[in-house]
Amino acid sequence: MRAQALAIALLAAGCTAPNPGLGGVPPLDAPSLVVASGAQPDSMVGVHREGPLDPQGSDVTLAVNDVQLRVRTTQNGHVAIEQLDLSIADEDVPASAQLPSGAKLRNQRLEATGPLKATVVLSEPDRLVLHASGALQYHTSLVLTDGTLYPLGESSAMGQDLDIQITRTATGVKVTLDTPPNQTCAEIGDLLTLSRCSLFVESEGAVTPIE
Repeated sequence: MRAQALAIALLAAGCTAPNPGLGGVPPLDAPSLVVASGAQPDSMVGVHREGPLDPQGSDVTLAVNDVQLRVRTTQNGHVAIEQLDLSIADEDVPASAQLPSGAKLRNQRLEATGPLKATVVLSEPDRLVLHASGALQYHTSLVLTDGTLYPLGESSAMGQDLDIQITRTATGVKVTLDTPPNQTCAEIGDLLTLSRCSLFVESEGAVTPIE
C-alpha cells in the first residue's frame, strides 16, 4: 500500500511540475529571445483626443492591426525590449465647423525608437512577466484632397508604463501587452492633443534559447 501511495504521489507531482518541453517551447525562465508578431482581434488602443481636428473632444478606440516585439533575457536577469512597433487602424475624423471636410488619418503607428528599460516581475518556466517604461513615438499621415498622404510628423509620446506577459501553452506562446491610462501622451503639432492613452494587445510568439 505504501508503495502504491508513493507511486500515486510521484505521478501527481509529475503532472503539476512545469514541463520543460511544453508545446515544444523552451522554458521561459532561461535566457532566450522572444519574438511576437500579429495581433488578435480584441487588440486595441484607447485615447481621448482634443484640438482643432476634434474641438469638442472625444474618446476613441482603435484596433491594433499588428505588433512587432522582440524581448531578450539573459542569465543574470537582464531584460532588453529590442523592438516594439504597433500598427494602428486608419481613422476618419468627422467634419466640424473648424474642419468642414473632416480628416482622414492613415499609417498610424506607435514605435519605440530604441531599447526600452524593463524589469522582471515574475520568471517561471511557463510564465514571464515584465514591467517596462519608456517613450513611444507616434506617427500618422493626413490624406489630402488629391489623395496623397501628408506626414504630420513624429510626435514623441510621454513615458508609458507597459506590462508584458509571456505565457507558454500547450499550443505555443501567448504574449499580452497592457498599459494603464496615461495623462497627456502625445501631441500632433497644434492639431490634436492625445490623453488618457491605454493599450491592450494579444499576440502569438516564439521563443529561441540563447546559449
